[in-house]
Amino acid sequence: MPLSTPSNEPAGSIDRIMLLATWTKKLSEEKDSNRPFMISASMGKPTFPISPLVTSAAIDYWNKTLLRSQIARHLLLKGSDAKIRDQITKTLAAIDYGDPRGDFAPRAKIADALTRWYGNKVVIKPEHILFTVGGAGALHSIFSVINKRNPGGIIVTPFPHYSLYTGPQGKNRLFSIPVMENQGYRLTAESLDKYLQAAMAQAEKEHVKVSAFLLCDPNNPLGTALNEEELKKIACVLKKYPDIFIVLDEAYAEMRLGGKHALSLLNVAPKLKDRIILMRSATKALSAAGERMALVVTFNETIKANLLEESVNTYGHAPRSLQYVFAESIDKLDSTELESLRNYYKPQVEYATERLRKMGATMPDPHYQTEGAFYVLADLSDLLGQEIPAEAKRALGRAGKITTDEELIYSLLFENGISVAPLSYFGVSNRRGYVRITCSGGEMELAELMDRLEPRLVAARKTKQTSLEQELTTMLEKLNQFDRVKANQFKETVKQTLFYQTTSKNINAKALKTSNLALKEILSQAKIALSAHDPKVKHQAAVTLQTFFRGNRGRKLAKERKNEMDTKWRDCVNMHGSSDKIRRPLYSLFPSERLEFKPWVDYLKKNKTQTGSEEKAASRSVSSITPRSRL
Repeated sequence: MPLSTPSNEPAGSIDRIMLLATWTKKLSEEKDSNRPFMISASMGKPTFPISPLVTSAAIDYWNKTLLRSQIARHLLLKGSDAKIRDQITKTLAAIDYGDPRGDFAPRAKIADALTRWYGNKVVIKPEHILFTVGGAGALHSIFSVINKRNPGGIIVTPFPHYSLYTGPQGKNRLFSIPVMENQGYRLTAESLDKYLQAAMAQAEKEHVKVSAFLLCDPNNPLGTALNEEELKKIACVLKKYPDIFIVLDEAYAEMRLGGKHALSLLNVAPKLKDRIILMRSATKALSAAGERMALVVTFNETIKANLLEESVNTYGHAPRSLQYVFAESIDKLDSTELESLRNYYKPQVEYATERLRKMGATMPDPHYQTEGAFYVLADLSDLLGQEIPAEAKRALGRAGKITTDEELIYSLLFENGISVAPLSYFGVSNRRGYVRITCSGGEMELAELMDRLEPRLVAARKTKQTSLEQELTTMLEKLNQFDRVKANQFKETVKQTLFYQTTSKNINAKALKTSNLALKEILSQAKIALSAHDPKVKHQAAVTLQTFFRGNRGRKLAKERKNEMDTKWRDCVNMHGSSDKIRRPLYSLFPSERLEFKPWVDYLKKNKTQTGSEEKAASRSVSSITPRSRL
């Protein structure tokens, strides 16, 4: 069922984290006596006090503006003849549009500040700077330029990734590097090279190009931060692919919790600078997310012109006051302020991580840790299979069992007043039960969040334990008919596994998880033992195994079928489109939209190997495997 907004309208393609925030606000306003107060930990909310550099620079800007206005207004009192009007004009008491790139003075100041930030390894000049309306505005312009230069081009990026990378309706063609397959969920040079080669092969097959490599470091949503050695190895790989641009999203550059704030691919590998497009924002360092201060740095003349054109066509220019404030603030940002920022967020991240560890809700990889953001990931998969609260149907449109992480988080929202972000919004499978928790609301709020979360996990794990015990009882009764000794051995092992519950007054969440894992292993071994005697069990095990592989094979075939249809679609467009101007917009059409193109319909009718409806079904199948991430 599709999601609904709080006003009971279809949610459509609205950013999912924004929709979740809207529901959180709505429930908070309702003040239901049966529902606890809302804890919002889904969006990236900075709470470190706004930098005094920001407020003082803003005050300074507007004081200067006020003074010029007062002088001009005083002149107005003397009359409005030509001489007075000429004098008023010279006071510069109005704020005109200015330079669409940003005024020269703030561009010069922030260019010098960034040159120092990156250790003078590269010289950033005013002409390399473009002020934008927030990081979202910067990313929109960057993606638009890249996609226009290479229609249908592929952008390679670590996965999971920031939700805005997918673009409107997921039209940015992302080729994911599954870093959660790596130790610590970290990008490695080896995985980068492997997936760049795969992307190149895919691009060649489709007659397009790999247009860019996009690196978010520190990473959102993972919170990982690459070290200097890792960045140097990554740079060596990128040197092998000289024709692709390198987009650096450094929105969290100042939030490296281990120090070394200025570490970047830009200063580790300055020779790559002509291919680098860098985005920086004031969201985290200055705690000014709502002011939408950001910029793009690029050393490539053509890209600079393209970005400026895109920026002007989209929003004109960034507010002049905020250009001044951003430049003044970054220019004066010092190590003391950065250390204060680190000492503020780091203990909150560590507290949340420790609480999750104690309740057995940390991520499966023990090497994973947050190093460069105020987020932690949690494994709440034990809540899958629980009942969706009746009231959550307002948002989800359905009742029944929790089957996805989205249903999981709305269940937590309506029943427990907890708002966290499902990792499927960042591209991870929605069946994993992983969530991202923002750790910036203070330890009292985090403690309350964990105190509400733990009983949910305890209840879910007790339910699972009961189910496992019942299944084991049935299994061991059958085994007892064939091998009484083996059955008794299993019973004794179960008894030992659950013995702690007879000696402990408080059965905590982690202990339940540990015992459930042990019970699953015992059940697996019992099935193997019984299969040696009972043909039915052996057959059932074989069917289960076949179903697993059949499902994997089906998903693989669906993906291969979609790739095949995409290639045929491009061939059809190339055959009937008389020019690049006509062909380019057609390349990115969705399967359902392609059916409005008559030559394609004729092709499908002629080649009955794949009908239009099957094409849409194939598209849906692949979408269910790799769901599009949303904000």
